[in-house]
Amino acid sequence: MRHLMREMTRPFGDFFALGPPAFAGIPPLEIQERDGHMVVRVELPGVRKEDVKVRVLDDALVIEGERRNEREVNRREGFYESEFSYGRFSRRIQLPGRVDPGRVKAKFQNGVLEIEVHVETPSGRDVPIEGDREMAEAGGRHR
Repeated sequence: MRHLMREMTRPFGDFFALGPPAFAGIPPLEIQERDGHMVVRVELPGVRKEDVKVRVLDDALVIEGERRNEREVNRREGFYESEFSYGRFSRRIQLPGRVDPGRVKAKFQNGVLEIEVHVETPSGRDVPIEGDREMAEAGGRHR
């Protein structure tokens, strides 16, 4: 069977070796904690920094952009192949707490977008709950 497939595709050279585009619509991402910050890393191969937008909206981090990838190869005389892939993408990530948009940092390097988010620690305190015994000791009456 492999021999038959090899013989059938031999006239096309490496045309079938191009493979699928890097991502088909939704870019993969990972979220981790580093030094008390939320760090979001998004793989965006073939995407230019100018084609990506990062925003903080209320309780979410929004990453939007457009992928434009064009590949052209001259295989041999008379044979030419090209591959185009393009499309818009958007990811919305729920933030775990309050965020100061001025303290969000993003950098784009080697096809990876890294966003560092300083999430404010919620402030508050535990509220003790009084029961019948505490109220009686305090001189109060329970009705």
